[in-house]
Amino acid sequence: MKISTVIFFLTVTLCLSSLALAKSEDGLTASGYLTVTSFGGSGKVISQWSSTNYFQVSISSGGQYLIKVHPLNEEGDTFYLTYDGTDTFFVRYREATVDVNQKIIDRESIEKKVNPAYISSGNYPFVPWDEQKRAHILWLVFGAGEYLHNSGTNTMLLPWIPARWSLLSYGFHVEDKLSAELPYIPKELQFVRDYKLDLASDSLEMERPELDSPSGDPWIKKWKSELQERRKNWTNGFVAGKLESGDFTNQNGLSIPLSFSFQAFHPQWVHKLRWKYDGIVTNVTSLTSGESFQPPIISVVGAEDSRFRFRDANKSLDGVNYPVTATNSWPPHDSLDKQKLLQAGLASREVSARFVYGDVRNKRIIIITMVMIFALSLPVFLFLNATRKIKK
Repeated sequence: MKISTVIFFLTVTLCLSSLALAKSEDGLTASGYLTVTSFGGSGKVISQWSSTNYFQVSISSGGQYLIKVHPLNEEGDTFYLTYDGTDTFFVRYREATVDVNQKIIDRESIEKKVNPAYISSGNYPFVPWDEQKRAHILWLVFGAGEYLHNSGTNTMLLPWIPARWSLLSYGFHVEDKLSAELPYIPKELQFVRDYKLDLASDSLEMERPELDSPSGDPWIKKWKSELQERRKNWTNGFVAGKLESGDFTNQNGLSIPLSFSFQAFHPQWVHKLRWKYDGIVTNVTSLTSGESFQPPIISVVGAEDSRFRFRDANKSLDGVNYPVTATNSWPPHDSLDKQKLLQAGLASREVSARFVYGDVRNKRIIIITMVMIFALSLPVFLFLNATRKIKK
């Protein structure tokens, strides 16, 4: 055989090997079980807020992920939390309708229901749903490392407290030890209360851009109560959450743990422990070719899209709402149709209650009070004036 022919075959073999290697390094899929235990203030386990769940996590070498959670006691129910490299998507497919105590009050086929979805910009799960925060904690394990590594920040909102709704999620720095390999999964991570991250006034705290607009006075009252609680009870240095991951394995250039545990603490609980999450990975495989990092559309989905948010001194809009079906799929970040929905929403929106507090609110209260006093005293003044004239 000629030397040129040998070189040709060697070159082809090397190229094919390189392609195969590149293909195998696209990512991995890990599956296992997550146990959630909820504790009351006295330390007693709250069974209706505890569960055992099957999960599956697909991760690409580019930082994309798809997290799938299936509660074992809720047949047919599945949650998806995904990141496509630009935006985060969450969908909850659930047959059961439950009350505030998680008691099932009705069941209906997923295909017949409009299931809720939430979309936000970037790699942080702002979704305020999933009462047990299962998807959020799995994100903390498998997605937060990439978020921390790429952003270069040492602060993070508490993922298990809805940052769109609650000011208790703010004011914490992160102490972490990230894995050196992709996707930089935390080997250790703590959320530590930090007074230096508090803002100077209640008004500034309520202006945090991550917050949704309040629906009225009760919402503002709730926020003020949370600020008082945060300043009084969540003392400087208090550890609000702690993650530990171990037994790391490597698949296709990605390093992930086979076991992990997360604990969330509350300063007023007797034993401090509020939530405990224990996870094990039982299977790891290569990423399926053509894996989508957006949730599957099983039925009609009612999406709340917070990528289209607006704030100025007079108006605010937390996002736009629209249906998603298998035919129209998930819209891109720069969707012109959704921009039109945003403009239409702003055009019909009055001044948001979000901006009616603090000094402005106090001035309005003073003016209204003065007007009421004047209105109430006017008849008395007229009566006294008329009485004087009669006497004269």
